[in-house]
Amino acid sequence: MIIRTSDTGLDALDYDSGVGHYTNMTMITDLLGIAPFTTTTIPTLATVGEYIRRAEDYIDEYTKQSWRPTIVENEFHDFDYQWERMYRFSKDYKFTDYVGLIRLHREDIRKVLRLCAWKGNAWEELAGATATISITDHTNITNIVLRLPNSGETFTLLTHPTNAGSFNNAYGNVTTAQEIVYLINEQVPVNTRDFTGSNGKKTFQGTAGSNISKFFYAALEDDNSILISSLLPSDDGKNCTITVSGSGITKTDFADNENRGRDNDWWLDNPSGTVFFRTTYPYQVKHSLRCTYQTGKQTVPAIITEAATKLVACELMSADDNTILLGEAAQSGLDIKTKFDTYKQEVEKILNMKKRLIYLIDSD
Repeated sequence: MIIRTSDTGLDALDYDSGVGHYTNMTMITDLLGIAPFTTTTIPTLATVGEYIRRAEDYIDEYTKQSWRPTIVENEFHDFDYQWERMYRFSKDYKFTDYVGLIRLHREDIRKVLRLCAWKGNAWEELAGATATISITDHTNITNIVLRLPNSGETFTLLTHPTNAGSFNNAYGNVTTAQEIVYLINEQVPVNTRDFTGSNGKKTFQGTAGSNISKFFYAALEDDNSILISSLLPSDDGKNCTITVSGSGITKTDFADNENRGRDNDWWLDNPSGTVFFRTTYPYQVKHSLRCTYQTGKQTVPAIITEAATKLVACELMSADDNTILLGEAAQSGLDIKTKFDTYKQEVEKILNMKKRLIYLIDSD
């Protein structure tokens, strides 16, 4: 299972400009009573943005919850039939609406991007609106065009050796496929940067200025095949379009894989993260379900904003060069250490209050 933070929640989100999901530079400088950070201050505005990102990661990990969109990739589950329900379902008893269930590792599910059931010799897609790309000759690719429904915003992906808004197709089919995934997800190309020389996070905006990762998610299916999921609600993504140019690339169009509902194949209790299976389900073997989903509460409570703001303030106060803060602390009559200790205690109190409790049940 891989947990990846998804920077797709807010239009204003920009860590380099000091704007995160839980707090921003203005809240931090107001708390400390100091001047705003810029590209020339110590630390710089971009560095403060990294402090914000780290504070948000810490809060999510500590509380086992998230108030921002987070994508959980390739979470595997075993599937066990509930035999009494299976018998009732086979006899067409109408009061049986599922034959088995799984509990996802996270709660507050925003969208199930992929729900793959192992059928003995292949995976069957049960969720999401998806399209696929296959790379057959990396040297003969011109572009990939993704478009939102109703001739909406267009994202035209081009090749380039190092440009952060492009994908490198110089080294082979596998590397090219990985580069395309990194570009669509706007990630740091961790598996390809050593030989492509592109170390920064990839980023790409469409014709209306939106980030591509706000609307699409990509996953490497095998060495040269990519599955692209729409992040639009429900089955709206089936109306997205994809075109490719070049003799070395092929595609399948977006299609709706989902037959979800209380009286259909499967259904989901979003708050608890429980998936109920009714008419379509996998073989009863280990790791027979593979899930990718977007999780995270829809709104950020004020106390989480307070905790994030004070966490970043503490990191600033503990930095090697905090001379920018010393003068302000002296004027307030409160030394740096006292302020640091106070903020840390207040953050710990908030996070303990918000911490999700996980109960382990002994089946013996």
